[in-house]
Amino acid sequence: MLQIAIEEWAGASPLYTRRMQKALRYEGDDIITIFKGLQFDIGAPPQFMDFRYTVHDRWHGEFHLDHCGALLDVEPMGPDYVQGMCHDIEDPTFDATAVATNPRAQVRPIHRPPRAPSDRTPHCAWTVIIDESYPEAKSIPALDIVARTKAATWELAPIDLDDDGNADYSGPLLSDIDFRAFSHSALVRIADEVCLQMHLLNLSFGIAVRARAGDNAELATSICTKQLTGIAGVAAERIRRALKLPADVDGLTEVLRLDDGNRGPRHHHRSRRHDSGCRHHRHCEVQGCSSHRR
Repeated sequence: MLQIAIEEWAGASPLYTRRMQKALRYEGDDIITIFKGLQFDIGAPPQFMDFRYTVHDRWHGEFHLDHCGALLDVEPMGPDYVQGMCHDIEDPTFDATAVATNPRAQVRPIHRPPRAPSDRTPHCAWTVIIDESYPEAKSIPALDIVARTKAATWELAPIDLDDDGNADYSGPLLSDIDFRAFSHSALVRIADEVCLQMHLLNLSFGIAVRARAGDNAELATSICTKQLTGIAGVAAERIRRALKLPADVDGLTEVLRLDDGNRGPRHHHRSRRHDSGCRHHRHCEVQGCSSHRR
C-alpha cells in the first residue's frame, strides 16, 4: 500500500501543481514558486498542517511543520506507520511535487519523525535546494496517463479580474495566506482546483491499484469503491457540519448538491417511503415500522 500511495501522488501532484500556478499567476522555476505551490496543495491543508517557510535565496530554502495533523493521526498506530508516512512516502513524493516547478529540486530532511523526544517540535524540518548539478527527477509512467485525461486538461471558469480583492498570487511569498484578501472569483477558482486535485489523485490511485490487480477487474473495482466510500462519508459529514445543515433528507440533498464527487445534473424525487415518514434505509426491513403499514 505504501507504493500505491507513492504512485498516487507522483502521478497527479505535478499536474495539479502546474494548474494552480497558472490559475493564480505565480509560475516560475525557483524556491518561492515551490513554496507557493505547497500552500495550495491538497496534501498540505492549512490549519491541519502548519507549514513555515524560510527563503535563503531563489535556489535555497527550508520549511518545517509547527503542527502536522497527519502525524498526530498515525502516531497512535505505532512507529511502522510513522516510518511509512514520514520516510517511505515523503521522500519520493516531495520531489515529485517539486519537479512540477524545477526537475533539479531536491527536498531533504533535517529531522523528521519518529519523534525523539516524543513531544519534539517542530514536527519535522526539510531543506529545499535547486542545483544544476543535481540529476533531473524522473516522472513515473502513470503521470503521462493521467495527463491525457479530461480532468487534467479541464478548463475551469477564469478568474474575474474586475472582482473586488486579489485575483492572483503573483506578489511576494506570504507566511500565512489570508484567503479573505482574495476576490470571490479567485476563491471559487481555488476551491474548484482543489476539488480537481482530489479527482486527479483518485485517477492516479486507480491506475496504481489496477496495475497490481492484473486481470482481476472485480478486485480493482472493489478496492477503489471502498476508498471512495470511505472518503465520501467523512467529506459529507464535514460539509454538513461546516454549513450547519440539518441531519435530515433536506440536509442530505444539499450535501449531494455541493459534494465535488457528485458534479453534474441530478434530480431528486421524494419517494413513497419518505412521504410515509420512514427514516430508515431505502431497503428498509425494520419489523414493525408503522410507516410501512399505511
